[in-house]
Amino acid sequence: RENYARVVLLALMIAYSVYFSALSIQRHNTFRTSAADLGQMDQALWNTLHGHLLEDTRDNKDGTGVYQAPRLTDHVEPIFIPISLSYLVYDGVEAILVVQTIAVALGALAVFCIAERRLKSGLAALAFAAMYLLFPALEAANLAEFHAVTLAPAPLLFAYNYAQERAWKRFALFAFIALMVKEDIALLVLVMAIWAAVQPSVATTVAQSATTGQSSDKTNSDQASRFTFRVSRFTFYISPIPFVVAVVSLAWFFLTVFVIIPHFNIRDQSPYVTRYDTSPLAIFMGLFIPEKLTYLGQLVASGGVIALLDPISLALGAPSLI
Repeated sequence: RENYARVVLLALMIAYSVYFSALSIQRHNTFRTSAADLGQMDQALWNTLHGHLLEDTRDNKDGTGVYQAPRLTDHVEPIFIPISLSYLVYDGVEAILVVQTIAVALGALAVFCIAERRLKSGLAALAFAAMYLLFPALEAANLAEFHAVTLAPAPLLFAYNYAQERAWKRFALFAFIALMVKEDIALLVLVMAIWAAVQPSVATTVAQSATTGQSSDKTNSDQASRFTFRVSRFTFYISPIPFVVAVVSLAWFFLTVFVIIPHFNIRDQSPYVTRYDTSPLAIFMGLFIPEKLTYLGQLVASGGVIALLDPISLALGAPSLI
C-alpha cells in the first residue's frame, strides 16, 4: 500500500514526459521554433559531439559575413557536453527537446521525497509532485524551445532534498550538476549551500532524534562532523561539505562571469554583467516595477500561494527572483 503513491508518481512523470515531448516536437514541426535560440543550441550541441566545443555560427552584423565562435562568449554551460551525447541516440533536434522534458519531469521525484519526509504521507507528497508537474511557469519554460537553465530545477531540488537529509555527498553531487548548467545558477547553489551549512542546529537534531527514533549514533556522527564556534553568547555549527560547496560556487561564479566569458567575448566582458554589478539601490527600486510585481504575483499564485508559508525556503531562490 505504501508503494501506491510511488507507482502513481512514476505514471505522472511518464505521462508528463510523453505529452510535453510530443508537444515540444509538434511546436518545432509547425514552425514555432527559431534560430535564436533552438537553432543556436542545436548547432552548438551537434558541433560539440563532432569535436568543435560549443561552437555556433555568428553574424558580424556589419555585412561582412559570419564567423564561428563558442557559446562561451555569452554563457558557460558545461552541461551541454553530456547532453550532446543524445545525438548518438537520434541525430535530430528532437533529441534535445525530449531530454529537456525528461530532465524537467525528474524534478517531481525530488519534490515527492521532500514532501513525503516532511508530511509523512505518500498521498500528500503525490499532490505536491503533481503541483510541480502542473506548474505553469515550469511548463512554459519546457516549451520555450531549449535552454540549459531549464535543466536546473531537478538537480537543485535534489540538492535541497539531500541537504535536508544531511546526505552531504549526494548534496555535493547534485550541487555540482547544478553548477554545470549555467553561470548564474552558481548564486542559487551558493545561497542553498550557506543555508545547508548552518542548519539545522545540533539542538534541533537531538530534539528530532528523540521524537522520530533517529539513532543516537547518527546524531553523534552529525555533531562530530560539524565545526563549532562561538560569537558572544551565540554558538554556530558549520557543516564542512556544504561550506566547501558554497566557496566553490562563489569561485565558479566569478571565474565564469569575470574570466571565462570576457576571455571569449570581443567586448572583454559578459554581455549580462550589468545584472550583477548594478547598485543595490537600483536593484531595490527595480523590485517595485509594476510589471515585475505582477509577474511575481502570478508566479506565487500559480502554486496556490503556499510558497509564502515557508519564507526561508522561498528565500533560497532570491538570486533568481531578484
